[in-house]
Amino acid sequence: MFKTKIIVSTAMMLLFSVCLIAQSSKWSIGIEAGPAISSLRGNNVSKSIQKSRLGSFAGLSLQYQLNQRFSLKTGLAHELKGAKYGVIFYDALGQQLGNSTIFYNYQYLTIPLQLKVDIDLGSSLQGFVSAGPYASYLLAATQNFPSNPNSIKEYYNNIDAGLLAGLGVSYPIKSNLRLSAELRNQLGLTNISSVPVQNDGVIKQNAAQLLLGVQYAL
Repeated sequence: MFKTKIIVSTAMMLLFSVCLIAQSSKWSIGIEAGPAISSLRGNNVSKSIQKSRLGSFAGLSLQYQLNQRFSLKTGLAHELKGAKYGVIFYDALGQQLGNSTIFYNYQYLTIPLQLKVDIDLGSSLQGFVSAGPYASYLLAATQNFPSNPNSIKEYYNNIDAGLLAGLGVSYPIKSNLRLSAELRNQLGLTNISSVPVQNDGVIKQNAAQLLLGVQYAL
């Protein structure tokens, strides 16, 4: 009987401890997605004809609250980056026949790591700023001209890395559920080309993103 009471008491204490940990959990998970404006830089030869293109970002996030104001945030996302180039067609006599657009599509799996700082904006609205590094793995690279994709993955490095910075707001819709909107910019720092670039140039990426998200506190 005494052993039974000890077992029951221990079980209740463990259950109570688990409940306290769950209630005071500093972890939250979420999803975030949105459009991006993507471009390439570093190659002066193509700079005059290159244009930014519409890309995308979609993924899962994981956040750990360090204290009331600071947190660490990471995740795993699928990104579409690249650029587009306008081309003009001529006949044998040099007469212009028409024009089209070449799209360069780079699909990445990206892991960001952000230090996030929360800022109270009054009422329930909360602002935040964030910054940190990111690393991406190239899944596919294609050249669409004008619409048929042609794989060019062998001309690019598998890893891209750089820095990111974000500015946004979040709003609670329940005690453990928040909506967020964020403007984020990714600045690529590595040369993504695996082959020589004209005039000893490099190819680096940049993406400005508008992300909408939902976070759930565990």
